[in-house]
Amino acid sequence: MRTFGSPQRMARRALAGALLSTLTPGCDEAQDAPRVQRAVVVDASGLAAVSTAEGWQVTVSAAHAVLSDLQLTRGGDTHAGLGPAPVQPRGAPLNPLRWLVGVAHAHPGHGAGGETVGSLPGRFVVDLAADGAPLGTVVALTGPVDGLSFRLSDATRADVAAGAPALGCGLYLAGAATRGDRTVPFTACLDFPDDAVIEGAPLGHTLSGATGPALGLTLTLQDPFEPDTLFDGVDFDAAAGALDLRGDTDPSTNRLRRAASSHDHWRGTVRAEE
Repeated sequence: MRTFGSPQRMARRALAGALLSTLTPGCDEAQDAPRVQRAVVVDASGLAAVSTAEGWQVTVSAAHAVLSDLQLTRGGDTHAGLGPAPVQPRGAPLNPLRWLVGVAHAHPGHGAGGETVGSLPGRFVVDLAADGAPLGTVVALTGPVDGLSFRLSDATRADVAAGAPALGCGLYLAGAATRGDRTVPFTACLDFPDDAVIEGAPLGHTLSGATGPALGLTLTLQDPFEPDTLFDGVDFDAAAGALDLRGDTDPSTNRLRRAASSHDHWRGTVRAEE
């Protein structure tokens, strides 16, 4: 399996994971900031059908991704609709995760991803259409959480079976686009050779108490803040039959890859408590 990042960054992540995994309720509360554990699951609600700017009705029947290094963030700039970022009061205890896992940085066109306050280490092969499927348990500091960040990596043979459609894809999508009496089936294999870092996907929630609702991660075909859809600009008109989107020379594929690697089309959710 391939690895990514500098040795220093990998060592820092490993140290953060080791610390988080060894924290227990018996720790000295005077020295350790309050923290909670929450389940993280797939939320498929964002895959509802959308109508593109070009008038195509797009449905997605399959969506698979390889995610890693999922983090909860506080502050930074996700979208204006989430309200102002909280400011740490002068004299407040130092966040013990800040120096371990660092601070997320901005990607072009948006503000900083915020300060990391929770972490779910590991690499996950995720069926984004499997609503409620577990990813794992995140350990986080109590208080507000404004966003989440993670990496998209290409699927290897260690992740999926040889010959699987998602092999080599960081994000694999399949579905159909319909306009009038014409339907175009499509598949999309979006690869990210250097990883795509998704920063500041919105999640407005406050963590408190020993128990609480699970957190969801969803790919949203519709930008929740603007009229854009994930498939705007994809040239379904040019397809003679089924459309296969892959590689780095096709404009439609590149357009879809850029949209999928933006936090505009990912969102954190708070699941209803069972």
